Amino acid sequence: MKKAIALLLAVMMMTSLLAGCSGSAPAETKAPEAAAPAAEATQATEAADPYADMEPVVFNIATSYKEGSDYINTLQAACDVIAEKTNGKVSFVIYPGNQLGSTADVTELMLGGANIAAGLGMANLSGYIKEAAIPGYPYVVNNYEELSNLFSSQWWEDIKARLADEWNMVPIMAFSVGYRNMIGTVPVSKPEDLAPVITRIGLGTIGQDFITVCGGTPTTTSAFSDCYSAIQTKMFELCEADCELLYTSGLNEVSTHLSVTHHMTNPAMFAVHKSYWDKIPEEYQNIVLEELDKAGSEIWNTYSVKENEWIQKFADAGVEVVYNDEVDVDAFKALIPKLMERQGVSPEEYQKVVAAISGQG
Repeated sequence: MKKAIALLLAVMMMTSLLAGCSGSAPAETKAPEAAAPAAEATQATEAADPYADMEPVVFNIATSYKEGSDYINTLQAACDVIAEKTNGKVSFVIYPGNQLGSTADVTELMLGGANIAAGLGMANLSGYIKEAAIPGYPYVVNNYEELSNLFSSQWWEDIKARLADEWNMVPIMAFSVGYRNMIGTVPVSKPEDLAPVITRIGLGTIGQDFITVCGGTPTTTSAFSDCYSAIQTKMFELCEADCELLYTSGLNEVSTHLSVTHHMTNPAMFAVHKSYWDKIPEEYQNIVLEELDKAGSEIWNTYSVKENEWIQKFADAGVEVVYNDEVDVDAFKALIPKLMERQGVSPEEYQKVVAAISGQG
């Protein structure tokens, strides 16, 4: 009997234990339901940012312009918008004042695979695709309408494709900072004025050949920031750039003459290595291109409005000004065939660019 009672108690205890276990089962089945909000939040985040898992791409922008200049301020504003619109997945860090090196240095670094957005004039492209440099010739692109025609032409689309295919160079911004002018210790109104002096000019071999066909002696420096001391110590008599860069570099302090030659609008671009660009989804690529295009237009518009202000600042500082209407533009234009010959560019290639800037190419 005692054994039967003991057995019955054991069965009751087992039943109680089983009931307790079955009572906890609903809590276990509810566990996935508790995780559902987290799963929904993840899905919502992915919907808001489909590239949440994308590794951020950072480009270092290399430029000769000074901190605080209109150029840098405009560029920085565009970079801020890009970072915001891409949720920080694409960003740019600006290094002004040639901190990363000369145009040639940073271009080679970029082509070597560095994450640099290299700023270079189209004239600097002569060593890569010679006809791509033609818009950088003196007095070829003369105003914003021609510049816009150029950058919306099939000719430019073909050049961009070749730069990417042949050099892994992807232009992400095409623009101009405005007209280039000359400053130094001698006035310039005609080609002969360049003959007896040394002129510092960048823009690759085109700049060098331009001074040469004018009868002058070209030179260059490792960075534009070196021009101040070079003019001061009489290493050369002249250098050239747009008025904002000339003034913000303090060249009014060491120069006696500013010559408003407008010899180039200097069509320029920022370019990145294709391997980095291809990491960016098309949606974000379009954001980058759109915002930088807006910045390019603003840079030109700002320069157009302010050029006379910069010129007046030079005059107020005691620098004698040779105004543009005093410059013999036709005499400079007459030298373009000689420049083409030195560059190995055919008349047919030149005429394709002429067609593009007139809206026909």
